[in-house]
Amino acid sequence: MNFLSLYYFVELSKDLHFTKTAERLYISQQTLSNNIKSLESYYNVKLINRKPRVTLTYAGERLLAFAKDVLLKNRDLEDMFSDINDDLSGSLKFGASISRATISLPKIFPVFTKKYPNVQIKYIDDISKNLEPLIVNNELDFAIVISERPGLNIKSLKLMDDQIYLCVTNKLLKEYYPNDYEYLKEKSKNGASVEDFKELPFSMMSNRLGNKIESFFIEKEIEPKINFSSTYSQLILPFCSNSLSACFVSHATLICLKEDVTNDMNLFPLFHNGDAVRRPITLITQKDRYMNSYSKFFQSLIVEHFDTIKNINLHDYLFA
Repeated sequence: MNFLSLYYFVELSKDLHFTKTAERLYISQQTLSNNIKSLESYYNVKLINRKPRVTLTYAGERLLAFAKDVLLKNRDLEDMFSDINDDLSGSLKFGASISRATISLPKIFPVFTKKYPNVQIKYIDDISKNLEPLIVNNELDFAIVISERPGLNIKSLKLMDDQIYLCVTNKLLKEYYPNDYEYLKEKSKNGASVEDFKELPFSMMSNRLGNKIESFFIEKEIEPKINFSSTYSQLILPFCSNSLSACFVSHATLICLKEDVTNDMNLFPLFHNGDAVRRPITLITQKDRYMNSYSKFFQSLIVEHFDTIKNINLHDYLFA
């Protein structure tokens, strides 16, 4: 029994398909099969049912839990010894949506690599609900997610409460509310409600944020006029800046996409039933995981960067 065989076994459990796992790991199917047989020989027990399809036996399920724990503890031990030996090489696996990675990585990466030039950052683009399991399964070291209640075995650190803004140009407001244009601007400058803008066309995020905002309309018995939707805020905001639609974008995203904000654009903080609409941006890691020196530095850079972002005066930054 060795760590590599345990690693191959854990990876096979994800696909339950020898060919797919071998291709994903860039090894031959025979190498994968030999490692599984080696484990079965070492423990003198059948771990895999190979026909009619690949499944884990009861013993295989028990070994899977053991293997995940052993591999995690071995990684912790390697990180401890790395600190003891002042070994400044290695890798960090970081996950976030493309928008949150765009907000953070370009600022953090140069500072990090200057201090740790031999540590590679491996980035995975995915949505929050898919990133938490990767943390739990030790496939990621860090992830930035939108989460109020992280799952078991996850340590979370809130980075900021990200205010959502209703963004709409003066031109579009005048087109749809020619008589109430000035009144709406004055009423909404400290808090906008969706029902006051029900006549506008919207570009909507096709994610949890978009679903949440659509639920606000439904609660008020309004069917929003959505003329464009996308998972990428980088596509949503230009529709707004060109007066094709209004949209909903967060504080952090607006800072990142400053070039798409025009002087004609209004940024009204979104409220619902009297409460500001915010999303908790959280940094998550695996609970009880040992954190070596470069991991701690990476975390500190993320925290410092989001501290800077959340304290930026949005209007001064965008319209100065």
